[in-house]
Amino acid sequence: MLREEISNLKRSWIHHTGMQITTLLVLVASFSIVSFVLIFMLNLESIITSWGDSIRVTAYINDETLPAEIENLKQSILKLQDTAAVDFVDKASAKNSFKLQMATYAPSLLSDSEFSNPFPASYIVTLKSGLRDQGGASRLERIAGEIQKMNGVEDVSYGQNWVKNFSRLADGASRSGWVLILVLLAGSLLIISNSIRVSISSRKEEIEILELVGATSAMIRGPFIFEAAIMGFLAMLLALGTNYGLYILGSDFIRENLSFARLSDQILFLRPLFLLALIVCGPAWGALSAFFTIRRLNSGWAASEGKFE
Repeated sequence: MLREEISNLKRSWIHHTGMQITTLLVLVASFSIVSFVLIFMLNLESIITSWGDSIRVTAYINDETLPAEIENLKQSILKLQDTAAVDFVDKASAKNSFKLQMATYAPSLLSDSEFSNPFPASYIVTLKSGLRDQGGASRLERIAGEIQKMNGVEDVSYGQNWVKNFSRLADGASRSGWVLILVLLAGSLLIISNSIRVSISSRKEEIEILELVGATSAMIRGPFIFEAAIMGFLAMLLALGTNYGLYILGSDFIRENLSFARLSDQILFLRPLFLLALIVCGPAWGALSAFFTIRRLNSGWAASEGKFE
């Protein structure tokens, strides 16, 4: 049975070489975009999670707050459900940190003894891991609001605008990515269906003879489903190979030019489970497309009734 299906596949490629190659190339392009979008979304989520885990909430302390009240404030922050650690930064440390950061732009600032200290003391609040998985921007906003209400806190900062805008960007990219994937998969169904339809038309007489001698619908549909599955499998392998090449080039570029962003450790190709799922999806999608195309053969008299003319 398998030998016969392979023979039919070879014959289809020999008689419709141009059609088969065109179909394969279009499928490779479609699957390449699908897998690229999936890789992009998975890596974007990984980067957001990594960056989210590094976000700190800074609680600026009123200058008039007493030492005992400052310690009580620390204990109150530690009691919050999402707090992992709280570090105190006094006014002198805040001043020195600012001067070191500005040394490149104003070297004389380091030796300026008359530089006043406008910086308040603060608590740097480290949150538990899994920022994006546990609520993202809304979680940060809630925590900041709770700290803001505590006695002795003058202001709270965590990069509010950056977090909100980046969260919206990530959510929008994710939704757009899934829409694009669905559109491309729907288009690939039509592409495979067209190829199978041409193959059916070229073998109309053979199918009619098989029906007349009592061949079952499964026996007739099998070669076409096998052909489409092989087409989907080859297209997905080529698409993944193309994306892997782009991944290698992109990784080298990021490592050489964007090392400051520390993205090289976060960007991965595909986890083994996702890779296996895509490899299985290729032939499965092809077989499903072929099944929908030839389901009219179930009557056993499709050829004689002219259903694929």
